Amino acid sequence: MITGGGRGIGRALAQGFINAGARVVVLTRSEPPPLNRSDSERDRYLAIIGDVTIERDVQNAVTESLRRFNGIDILINNAGINEVSTFIDADFDRWARIIDVNLKGTALCTQKVLPLMVKARYGRIVNIVSRSAEDPVKGRTAYSASKAAVITFTKVLAQELHEMEGCDILVNGLIPGSTRTNMQPAMGQDADLVYPYCLTLATLPPGGPNGRFFRKGRDYSMYAKFNSSGCAKDFHRSHWPSWLRR
Repeated sequence: MITGGGRGIGRALAQGFINAGARVVVLTRSEPPPLNRSDSERDRYLAIIGDVTIERDVQNAVTESLRRFNGIDILINNAGINEVSTFIDADFDRWARIIDVNLKGTALCTQKVLPLMVKARYGRIVNIVSRSAEDPVKGRTAYSASKAAVITFTKVLAQELHEMEGCDILVNGLIPGSTRTNMQPAMGQDADLVYPYCLTLATLPPGGPNGRFFRKGRDYSMYAKFNSSGCAKDFHRSHWPSWLRR
C-alpha cells in the first residue's frame, strides 16, 4: 500500500512496484491517471480514493486491500503536503492541515495496517521523511515540524516492534531528496529515481535495519551534525547569558 500514490513520488513508486511484479494498492485523494499496462498488470493494481486523515477512508482502504489481495505486507507512508508561508501570515487551518496529513495520516495508516502485519508476523513500513526536519527552511514551519515528528514516531515505533517477539516487522525512514513533483515542480530529480531506494527498504531481510533513516541508499544519522564537538563548543557555558550562569 502506497499513500499519496496518485501522483509525484507515490505514482512513481506504484509504477516501479508494478513493474517488479508486486500487487499494489494506492490510497489517493483524487482519481489517478490510468496505468498504461497490460490486463495482467492492471489486475495487480488497486486505486482507492480516500483521505489519510479520515479513519473510515483508511479503514476502507485496508478492507478493500484484504478483499482483493488478502493482506498488506508493505506500507509506504508517502502522502504529504506543504505550503510556503511565514508562520505569522499563515492561515492556521491550512497550517494545521499540513500537520494532519504528514503526521496524523502517517500514524493512522500505520495503526490500521499494523494488526495485519502482526497477524502475519511480517511487515515492512517505509515513512517518507525530509532533511527539512533538521535543516528547516523559512516558510515551512508546519512541514518541518511534521517531518520531525514523523522521525520521532518512526524511532519509537521501531522500539515497540523490536520488543514484539516472533514478529519480523521493520520500520524505517526514507529521505528522497529534492524531487520534481506538483509540490515542487521547478527543481530536483525525477520521481522515478526514488523507487530503487524505496525498494531496498521495502524488501529488507529479517534482522535488517529498524528505526533508521536512509538517503540515496546510505544510512543517514538525523541531527548528527548538531551533536558535533564544534556545535557543542558554540554552546559552551561561557556563551550563556549571565542570569543562566548563576
